[in-house]
Amino acid sequence: MNNIDLTIIGGGPVGLFLGKEAKKKGLNVVIFDREEKVGGILKQCIHTGFGLQVYNKNLTGPELAENLYEEVNNLNIPVYTISMCSGFEDKKLYFYSRIGIIEVESDYYGFALGARERNRGNLFIEGDRPTGIFTAGFAQYLTNILGLKIGNKIAILGSGDIGLIMARRLKIEGMDVAGIYEIMPFFGGLPRNIKQCLEDFEIPLYLSHTVIRVEGKDRLEKIFVSEVDKNFNQIGEIKEIEADTLLLSVGLIPEIDILRKNLLFDKSTNQPIVNQNFLTNIPGVFLLGNSLTIFDLVDKAMVSSLNSLDAILKGKREINNNGIKLKTGNLIKNFIPQIIEKDSEKANIYFRVKEPIFNKSLILREDNKIVFKKKIVALYPSQMEEITINPEIIEKDEVILEII
Repeated sequence: MNNIDLTIIGGGPVGLFLGKEAKKKGLNVVIFDREEKVGGILKQCIHTGFGLQVYNKNLTGPELAENLYEEVNNLNIPVYTISMCSGFEDKKLYFYSRIGIIEVESDYYGFALGARERNRGNLFIEGDRPTGIFTAGFAQYLTNILGLKIGNKIAILGSGDIGLIMARRLKIEGMDVAGIYEIMPFFGGLPRNIKQCLEDFEIPLYLSHTVIRVEGKDRLEKIFVSEVDKNFNQIGEIKEIEADTLLLSVGLIPEIDILRKNLLFDKSTNQPIVNQNFLTNIPGVFLLGNSLTIFDLVDKAMVSSLNSLDAILKGKREINNNGIKLKTGNLIKNFIPQIIEKDSEKANIYFRVKEPIFNKSLILREDNKIVFKKKIVALYPSQMEEITINPEIIEKDEVILEII
């Protein structure tokens, strides 16, 4: 398969959105997805809150997926489902599909593979290995897609957005939600989800608490919870809580394994190095959405993909390593991009903070000279903040992003 301008790997919201926008600009686009139906995680997110920025409508996940697919279909963009990307070599992609092995060569590749959940194997939880321990996203699939009752008394480790939303969902379905236990001294989800999912449904949230052990012969029977100090050492009394189901909402890991051996990483944040268009060190290859960094909102992730489309339309295939190097400073957890090219008209910088901050300022600093400053009233680690700058304000080859 050749004569393709843009190959998109991943038929979730970001892949579908970029595909349709690229097609509208006259590009020859093809989309591959490993599942039977496109839409990605949207298919199981039956709550509202999607499409506000892109469609100016408050949609459910399946509604947004349907709207995106209808646009893609109306533009006659080829979509290959049940197609698993098996490798990327010599500027070519290979897929296992229902029609056999597909070899694809195109000018540009957009990897919008999303992210996977951290599971029990990524954590240090002692105890037995009973059934009844699920990641929050898988529990969402079992509940919303298969219509299964996953348990009776639920405990949730971690306060990520999926866990918060599932706490509400399971409470509505008549299950007893014992509580959410968060190891950090602050919550991990969006403030609106704390209000709408926990406070409105009287579900308790325990900060600086974690699950240290689980017990159960066949099915989970009880969990043991302890309070922790700032260094995550156990303090106080260990509490025994009866629960037949434990959900894990402890973060997401970007899906970039297919490219990992070829990517360059920023040692300070362990993120792939990209420029302001999300172009990687691999010529013509972009990382998009949660494959690059974990976005807090689907709409924001979709719109961010237009940064890549801008580079494609201008014929840019490689990073200019002589660009401005962006470095992390005080209270910044992670950010993109790492390189800003000086000849770009503008650059969008996305970042997260390490802890909740109030009444502080975000700055860009060249040594001791502040070249950009923005007042921040309140910002939480769960929120992805975005600023737009003109690279002309930066004179040196390196600038530091930090909170003061």
